[in-house]
Amino acid sequence: TMRDRSRVGAVLCAWFLVSSLVLGCRSTPDEVSTQSPSTAVASPLPTGQVSPTAQAPTQAPTAQASATLAPTSTPTSEAATQVPATQPPATQPPTATATPSPVPQAGPELYDDQESPAALLASYVNAINRREYERAWSYWESPPNQSFEEFRQGFADTRSVLLAMRPPAWFGAAAGSTYAPMSTLLLATHADGSQQNFRGCYVARRQNVDPAGDSRWWLYDALVSPSPDNGSGAGLLVDACEQVPPPGPTEPAYDDQSSPAALLASYANALNRREYERAWAYWENPPNPSFEDFQQGYEGTDEVFIVVSPSTQFEGAAGSTYASVPVILMATNATAGRQSFVGCYDVRRSNVDDSAPQWFLNGATMRAVTGTSPDTKLLAGACPGE
Repeated sequence: TMRDRSRVGAVLCAWFLVSSLVLGCRSTPDEVSTQSPSTAVASPLPTGQVSPTAQAPTQAPTAQASATLAPTSTPTSEAATQVPATQPPATQPPTATATPSPVPQAGPELYDDQESPAALLASYVNAINRREYERAWSYWESPPNQSFEEFRQGFADTRSVLLAMRPPAWFGAAAGSTYAPMSTLLLATHADGSQQNFRGCYVARRQNVDPAGDSRWWLYDALVSPSPDNGSGAGLLVDACEQVPPPGPTEPAYDDQSSPAALLASYANALNRREYERAWAYWENPPNPSFEDFQQGYEGTDEVFIVVSPSTQFEGAAGSTYASVPVILMATNATAGRQSFVGCYDVRRSNVDDSAPQWFLNGATMRAVTGTSPDTKLLAGACPGE
């Protein structure tokens, strides 16, 4: 059974518990799949909306070696005539310098949200950073350890964890449930200041037929292992989940504005599918003077890949809620190769409308960086106050 496999996974991962944030026992392939899987544990994000074009698997996803983030050691566009407004001109990209291991400030604000897959994973990491291990344990549908005490002890040497992920944009459904796989990098810092990084795929699940109307997401499974060469480059997330289609014009359509991460996933999806009018519509304060100018900025762009550290801080003002999301954006152009940008997207949601809340892009501040796979450590501090 799936639960038996989870227990086996926890045993196989026991040796990781002496290092930092143990997350899985099998490494993911380095090559990006060129075909969309026919069945899959689905992909990432919204408050529960399945991509209208995604094919639902006929069977519930096979549980994989579980013990994920179970403790103490886990885890382009050519500057064409005009670089897209979301990507500042790369005339003289600043030289990327070595960045020290990110250490979140002591006692981060409480964040507890299970309304979307990305929010769930962010809440899980928030619980770990706040040493609230019972809360972290409670997010698991099938815990990765045989006992809570074993789970808690696994994080004894963990000082902090930084989460970087490809915002989910592909889902699967089976047996009355929706599944969302999330490509994830976890940068774990130990008590002695050393860092160990983990790459893998978390799978969240939500019941669609709960008689009580419970729409919360839960951690269903995960397959995570030490990152190759302890790397933390954003490019490692391209193929971290085998079942998720690679970025590009053939990826299934995804349109969801129910959460900040879902909005950014939808934006990247629209750009990759060349649906520039849809991408433009996500902006309430468009970054270009005209749509034509916006569209021309992406001329020649083959694919866009976005990595985020989900926002856990929200502010309210004048009937709105605001959030800032640290982002790494990689745009690939057939002639210019890949260009990379790091910065912050500001998003807004109105609270005075009776309709379902929708987030919109409100602004962005991005800077060009050198390299084809920016270090996800750059996400720490990419937004003021984060």
